[in-house]
Amino acid sequence: MFALSGCNQLYGLDPTGLRFDAAPIDGPGCSDGKFGGPMVVSGFEGAEPAFEPQLRHDLLEVWFIRPNTPPFDIYRATRTDPSLPFGTPELMLGGSEDDTSPTLTADGLRLMFVSSRVGANEVWEMTRPTLADPFGPPTRVLGLADRFGSFDVSFDGNTLYYTQGDGELYETTRDGAGFSAPRLIGTKVTFISMSPDALEVFSNSTESRHLEQRVRASTADMFTSPPILILDEGDDPDLAPDGRTLIMATNNTLVIEQRDCPK
Repeated sequence: MFALSGCNQLYGLDPTGLRFDAAPIDGPGCSDGKFGGPMVVSGFEGAEPAFEPQLRHDLLEVWFIRPNTPPFDIYRATRTDPSLPFGTPELMLGGSEDDTSPTLTADGLRLMFVSSRVGANEVWEMTRPTLADPFGPPTRVLGLADRFGSFDVSFDGNTLYYTQGDGELYETTRDGAGFSAPRLIGTKVTFISMSPDALEVFSNSTESRHLEQRVRASTADMFTSPPILILDEGDDPDLAPDGRTLIMATNNTLVIEQRDCPK
């Protein structure tokens, strides 16, 4: 369930009061907080396998992928209140090729994902005017490298973080109609999730498959400090916009953990 103590709502905020023109709200000290034990996301107990989860800020929508013998397809589940279980998942993107890594911007109005629908893995995106509207058709994001592994998008939606090769982590920022030259910021990571302040990255290790956290002192630095073990078993992490709540896949279902942060 999502009934948590310490921060009240899952994000520690009234979801109706969230603003996305403000700065990220994970402040100094949040990276030192210890996560509690994992809890199964209500509605996914004993369900079919689910991976690469992405939870919307108001807790009413979760995106994830499932294998369809193959390929991987993107699903969505919704609910009308955060206290309720999620409903039956809907197939949102499917076909003869893989669609993976669904990634929402903080306002929930842009969904980006990785697809091999035209060959190599590339980033595609869909947008919607409001949270109540359906997403429009997917379009290819131009100006990026192909052969993506996993990726994440910044709090403001302008910077992309992605992996390639043997776990190299890069960042690139929208620059007019294209993107800036990619910059290497880390190694030995896969299935990444960047914190809202971009000072932490959560990932699976390419060496052990453990779920790990890496930190850096500033966004100008690389992630070179030794990784911090979060869980022996936990895949596809995604850190919420508050910097407190981590959703992930484990044992073929979705679970969350939460940590204390300064208020």
